[in-house]
Amino acid sequence: MSRYTLTTQKALAPLYTQIKHSIASIDASLSQFQRHVEWISTVANHRKLEGGQTNPIISTRDENLLLDVLESTATKRDAKAYLSRFGKKTESNPGKALFHESSSHGVNLGTLYKSSGYVQSPFSDKRSSIDEEIREATTIHLALVKVRVSPSITDGAIIGVGRTLSQLAKLGMLGVIVVSQEDYQDINGRNTVQSIRNEAKRIIEAIQINGDYRAQMMDNIVHTSNVEAKSSPLAIVDGGVRIENQDQLYAALMRGIIPVVPCVGVITKPDHHTVNVEANDAVIALTRELTWHQAQIKPKLRDREVSMERKDMRYCISVDRIIVLDPLGGVPSTDRNQGSHVYINVEQEYKGIKAILEDLQRKTVEGKVISMHIQNLDLVKNVLSLLPPSSSGFITTLQEVAKSESHAPEHSTGPRVRTRRQRNPLIHNLLTDKPAISSSLPDARTSSKSPGGLTSTFLKRGMPVTIIPDAHISPWTSPTLSLAGPVSLTDPRIDLTRIIHLIEASFRRRLNVDHYLKRLQDRTAGLVVVGEYDGCALFTWETPPGSPTLMIPYLDKFAVLPQWQGTGVGVADILFKTMIKDCFPNGVCWRSRAENTVNKWYFERAKGTWKIPGTKWTSFWTTENASAEDLKAYEGICRAVEPSWADRRYSNPIRIWNRDTAS
Repeated sequence: MSRYTLTTQKALAPLYTQIKHSIASIDASLSQFQRHVEWISTVANHRKLEGGQTNPIISTRDENLLLDVLESTATKRDAKAYLSRFGKKTESNPGKALFHESSSHGVNLGTLYKSSGYVQSPFSDKRSSIDEEIREATTIHLALVKVRVSPSITDGAIIGVGRTLSQLAKLGMLGVIVVSQEDYQDINGRNTVQSIRNEAKRIIEAIQINGDYRAQMMDNIVHTSNVEAKSSPLAIVDGGVRIENQDQLYAALMRGIIPVVPCVGVITKPDHHTVNVEANDAVIALTRELTWHQAQIKPKLRDREVSMERKDMRYCISVDRIIVLDPLGGVPSTDRNQGSHVYINVEQEYKGIKAILEDLQRKTVEGKVISMHIQNLDLVKNVLSLLPPSSSGFITTLQEVAKSESHAPEHSTGPRVRTRRQRNPLIHNLLTDKPAISSSLPDARTSSKSPGGLTSTFLKRGMPVTIIPDAHISPWTSPTLSLAGPVSLTDPRIDLTRIIHLIEASFRRRLNVDHYLKRLQDRTAGLVVVGEYDGCALFTWETPPGSPTLMIPYLDKFAVLPQWQGTGVGVADILFKTMIKDCFPNGVCWRSRAENTVNKWYFERAKGTWKIPGTKWTSFWTTENASAEDLKAYEGICRAVEPSWADRRYSNPIRIWNRDTAS
C-alpha cells in the first residue's frame, strides 16, 4: 500500500467517523419518528367508531383535563410560577435543537398541555456540542410515585389513577411509578412476585385505557443483594437495593415513556431469581440514581459504568415531587378530628409528629396502620433530603385521585348538566405546589373548603422555626409573672438589623426605628422567626387604658419577605400555626387597617373580629369564647397603640433592603 494511500485514509478517518455518527443519529431519529407515528395512529383508531363517529369517551378526555386545570383554583401567582417552571421555552434555532416536542392533541392548551416526550434531532451529530445543547434543552420534570394497592381498590379506582397519571405527564410532570402490594409478606414466595407484577400491569392498562400508550413495565432495573452480600459496596441502600440497567430507564425517559416499576428485585448471585423488595427501598434507590447521589457515594464504580448518554441526562432531569398513593391517605393529625395533617414543614415538625405517631402506635390496637403512616412519613422525609429545597411531597389516597372525574349521563340526549366536580388533588398540587387548603385554617373551617384535603398531606423540606424565648421550655407569661422579665431586642439571639429589614420589606414602608424600639422597651413578649429571617412574628404585652395591672398578649408585627408571600413553603401559615399552638394557645389579639387586603386571610383564622368605630382599625383575636371584658380590653389596646412608621409606603421593597444594607 502506497504512502499516499495511507495518508489519504488518515486524512479521511475523521470524516468517516462523522458520517458514521450521522447515519446512526438519522437511524435513531427515524426509529423514534416511526414509533411516534404508530402511537398517533393507535390513538386515532381508538377515536373512531363504526361509521366515522367520534368515540364520546375519548373526545371528552381533553375536556376533563381542562376542567381539572380550571377547577384547581390556581391564582395568577400560581399560574405564573407553574408556567415559568413547566412552560415551553422558545427555541432560538429549532433546526439545531437537541430535543423538540412531538405531540398531537385534539385541544390546544398552549404551553399548559404539552407532551413530555422528546425526539432526537438528526442534525445534532457533533459530539462536542452536546453538553451545551443539553443544558439548553427542556428539562424533563419527574415525580416519583409510590402506589400501594390493596384488595379493596376497585378497577374503577385504578382507571381513575391511570387517568390522573396520564394527565400529569401531559401537564409536564412525568411519573416514575413504583408499585407495591399490601401485605405481600403474608403470601408465599414467587406467587407474590407475580401478583405484584400483575398489579403493575393493572396500572399500565389503566393508563392505556385513558388513551395514553407511553407506560412501560420495567421489572429488571431493581436489583438486590442476598443476606451475605449486604456488606458489599454495591449495597448502597438499606436492604441492599440498587438500580441496574440504568440505560434502559434513561432511554425511556428521553422518549417520554412512563416507567412502571414493580417492587421486585433481581438477585444474580449465586443464582438468578427474583424476590420481593420493600417499596421504600426501591423509591430511595431510584431517587439516588436519578439525582446522582450514587455517584457521590461510589465515584470510582460510577465513572466506569456511566455511559455518555447517562452523563448527558444529569443536565436535563429534575425530580420535583415524591407522591405516595396509599389506601391509608395522609399523615394522621391529633389536632384534626379523624383527619390528616394538611401541611408538614419537615424541618420544624417531623420529629414531633413522628414522636406522637410512635406513642399512638404503642397505645392503640391499630399499631400496624400507624406503622404504615410512619413509614410513609419517613419515606417522604428521606427523599426530600436528597432533592432540592424547591421539591415537595404529597401523600393521599388512590380513591381521592380517582373520584374527581365526572361524566355526563351516557344516554342523555339533552344538554349536559354537571354537578360540581371534586378538585383533583394531584392536578391542584402540580399547578400550585401547595396543599389543597391552608394549614393554618381552624379545623371547623376546613371541611367546607375541601373534603379531600382532610385525607391528603402536603410536605416540604421547609424552613426551621426559632422561638425566642423557647416556649417549649418555658411558656410565655406576662412580665409580672415571669422571673426572667420581658425580652430585650438586644438579646444576642436576635438579629435586630434583619428584623428591621424584614418589617420594612414586608410592609413596604420605612420604620421609625427609634420610636419603635422605645415603644417595645420592657414590653416585648417574644418573637417567632422562620428560616433566615424570611418571616417573623413579634409579640408584646399591652396594658388596656384604665387597667394598669392587666397585661394582654398582642401581635405587634407579622412580616413575610415578598418573595415568600403566597408560595408553597407557607411562611405565613407556619408563623400563624406556631403563634396559636406554641406561643399563645389561650389567645392573642391584633389589629389591621380596614382596607388591608390581608384582612380576608385574618378573618378566616381569627375566632372573632370587630371594626372599631371612629377609627381605621379592625381588631382580631384568637381567644376562645372571649368575654365582654376581653373584647373591651382588645378594643382599648388597638386604639392606644401608636404606629411607628417614618414616612409613606415604598413601592419597591427590594430597594429598601439594598439601601439599608449599604448604610
